[in-house]
Amino acid sequence: MKKRWVASLFVGCVLIVVQAFATVVINFESYGPGTSLGTVTTPDGNQVTFGVGLAAPTYPAYVAGVGAPLEAFQPDDTPDLPGLIGNRFLTDELDGPVWDYDYFITFQIPVVYLGLHILDYRRDGDWPDAPGPGSSAHLIGYADSSFTTPIAITSFTLTAFNPPDGNVQWLEITNPPAPIYAARITFEGNDPGTGIDNVTFVSLPEPTTLGLVGVGLLGLALRRRRWSGL
Repeated sequence: MKKRWVASLFVGCVLIVVQAFATVVINFESYGPGTSLGTVTTPDGNQVTFGVGLAAPTYPAYVAGVGAPLEAFQPDDTPDLPGLIGNRFLTDELDGPVWDYDYFITFQIPVVYLGLHILDYRRDGDWPDAPGPGSSAHLIGYADSSFTTPIAITSFTLTAFNPPDGNVQWLEITNPPAPIYAARITFEGNDPGTGIDNVTFVSLPEPTTLGLVGVGLLGLALRRRRWSGL
């Protein structure tokens, strides 16, 4: 009976830990093209807000599909895109690439890991000041929700070779020095028509959750010590 009780307590603690540190992915597949996306509530209870702009999240971000609405990718220039990132992604403009906006993300519950795909960051001569070799796309993590205290950055740098139209790159921030409350994706050079997808993160467990884990483990340790003294 005692062993069964210990096993139940241990399994309960493990489940709490797994739930507290669960990885969440927002892939936008459940939204129709043209959806104006603001705040998304994820299964772990976090509220994630998306926006775009030149210096601040001034405008909404939109969910797009390949060729519908016309943004970032045409059906014929990236035929393998659905196999890479699915059928939906997030973009900065509804009616086609005009402005070179940054992407902004805020988290109600700070995160301790953040990764995402950037789409179609390239230099193909579409624009006079299109990004050239050595230009970089940056994922910046902030310790505040107003995008004023950067604490971590990771980048993808264009090589001397022209990336394919619709290229997909993965950026991630691991082990930041402090929890991330917000993130910004910036692109050097004028490259309208970018996108992001598969926003992946691990929320910082709330103190109550960690307290439950600690109480459970402490109880298990005390119980074990009591039995070992019998």
